[in-house]
Amino acid sequence: MNMKYGDIVVYKNQIGTVVKSENDFKFHPCNYGRCYFSELNTITDSDVREATHDEKLELIEKEFTWGNVIKIHCIGEYQIVEYIDKRDKKTFLIHQFLFIILLATSYPTSVFSQTYRKIAGWSDEVNNRIESFLNTTLTMNNRKVAVFDGDGTVIGQVPYYLADEALYRYADKNYKDRNDPQAKSKIAILNRMVKDGNNVGKAYVEDRVHFLAGMTPAEIMDMGYECYLDSYQGKFYPEMKQLIANLKEYGFEVWILTASPEFLYQKFLAEELGLPDTQILGVKSVVANGRLTDEIIMPIPQDDGKANVIPTFIKARPLIVGGNSRGDMDMLNQSCGLKIVVNPDDTTIRGKEDGPMNGYTVKQYWEKEGAVIVKCNDVPNPEIKFHTESWKIRTNKSNPQ
Repeated sequence: MNMKYGDIVVYKNQIGTVVKSENDFKFHPCNYGRCYFSELNTITDSDVREATHDEKLELIEKEFTWGNVIKIHCIGEYQIVEYIDKRDKKTFLIHQFLFIILLATSYPTSVFSQTYRKIAGWSDEVNNRIESFLNTTLTMNNRKVAVFDGDGTVIGQVPYYLADEALYRYADKNYKDRNDPQAKSKIAILNRMVKDGNNVGKAYVEDRVHFLAGMTPAEIMDMGYECYLDSYQGKFYPEMKQLIANLKEYGFEVWILTASPEFLYQKFLAEELGLPDTQILGVKSVVANGRLTDEIIMPIPQDDGKANVIPTFIKARPLIVGGNSRGDMDMLNQSCGLKIVVNPDDTTIRGKEDGPMNGYTVKQYWEKEGAVIVKCNDVPNPEIKFHTESWKIRTNKSNPQ
């Protein structure tokens, strides 16, 4: 290895850092404390090996003295330590062992012109944690990506998912009173979905696309947009809109990744969040001769498929991921920085089929993992009548703030 000052290395089976005296490199063992250079062993490239990823994290945690380490975030070649200060119990993030203020003096003032706007409704602790993390990304010159789920994360899902309401609403208006083969075929798909009952399962998610097959992308976008205007205006979480505005201020690419049909959600999400519609990803299917087919393009962004969509279509490891449900677990674990969980369920104990979440509620699991837990108001509007109700689809649980 081409050794330099500050490298974390292993020398004679002991982990430590490379320091430099006047003429030589020296090995400073982990937790060795203050000492004279003469006490330390002189080393060359051939004497040491570069520490592994896990060994580096171990050393950083052991030698960190300014507070209790919550988590070490690995972002490319950077290690960001998130910790609670011993004196005032505030949460901070720091690039290895350098105070952010010291780091800032090495760069032009213009680099740090971004302004974090406090998110009303969230605690000072949550705001401080997010702002501190964003400040650690100021000098990064690679892609800064944030990925969020749609329903229940940026827009309310109570009492029903917009994807369901859009389809059942369209069927009631266009197919219910018809007896032709097309109408019968579409109603049969919805009846199959109702019988399935699991509107977060992959079969149900796929059937939404089967229902839309034969329509143009523009028709599907309008279907979703009209449903949004009729029943979901005011359902976007203002806290999440402000968070996304902050991320844009800090130079992030913001992506939405939903298990709903992509064309159905692109128009209203792009308009409300100020994002390119190409950054709204959902269940994709082949478009042939200008119309949607029922040939689904893999991976399907549901459960583990969401995690696979990120490298397939976004092609970058996200620094921030946000979700709300068990179905977002695999996607959230793709984050190499902050994980933000909105209104997580704290009632249902998950089972063996849920992998590492087995034995925990969604909230308990993410608390254990050190995620940022936030609340957003999501309750039904009694003045709005939903077509989904007459199809007897289960309702989603309210989350009053």
